Amino acid sequence: MASESNHQDALRDLYPTLSDEELKLAEENLRRYVAVVWEIERKRLLRAEVPGIDTPSPSPTIEERSNVSLTT
Repeated sequence: MASESNHQDALRDLYPTLSDEELKLAEENLRRYVAVVWEIERKRLLRAEVPGIDTPSPSPTIEERSNVSLTT
């Protein structure tokens, strides 16, 4: 595939001392990394669209914190 060849050429340019086997492993690792980043971004966008999904409760305001009694 042409795009795979382009990826390998780009990796070879970045890491000229790697063997063919090491370049193949580097490409596999890069693909896994991009998949993880894509999944994180997809979930972030989902949370932005639907409030309340996996979102922490808001931090108390200064006013709310000042209402807490400091005496024991």
